[in-house]
Amino acid sequence: MEQHGRLSGLAHWPVLLRAIDERRMVRVDYRRFQSERDQHFELRPHFLKEYQGRWYVLGMALGYDRPISLGLDRIVGLHPTTQRVPAKEKDMVRDFYAHVIGVDTSGGEPRSIRLKFTALQGRYVRALPLHPSQQVIQDDADGCMVDLFVVPNMELEQALLALGSSVEVVRPTGL
Repeated sequence: MEQHGRLSGLAHWPVLLRAIDERRMVRVDYRRFQSERDQHFELRPHFLKEYQGRWYVLGMALGYDRPISLGLDRIVGLHPTTQRVPAKEKDMVRDFYAHVIGVDTSGGEPRSIRLKFTALQGRYVRALPLHPSQQVIQDDADGCMVDLFVVPNMELEQALLALGSSVEVVRPTGL
């Protein structure tokens, strides 16, 4: 397996997995990369998610009206509590992230996105779809066209930019 250097934050797995399994809230001390000060969250964790070699905990936090994601590598303190987490929240968190590539939800609502790949790149994108919503619209010698239904976020933009001239955004024009 490819190594991404020294991955930090994996020591938090046992506490988070147990909290998720037992539906318990955790207190999290968290330091964002762009900050020198810790933030404190009362987090109701529901999922762990890997994206590009980093792990995130997804859940609901006190004071937030929608789910959040916290990078495990930025957790500086983790304290389990005895407070129970409502089971019904799990479906809401799953649904919230269902149309997200990565963990960035700042792109707003999911949208229909049409991409056209070169014929060669189309083979790769069919073998490893960009997202579970991917549907092949056209696949011939002229290329491969797919539709996605995702949040147009920074992580989608980075994935597309990495493909360079082998992908064209057909719609939306703003992407």
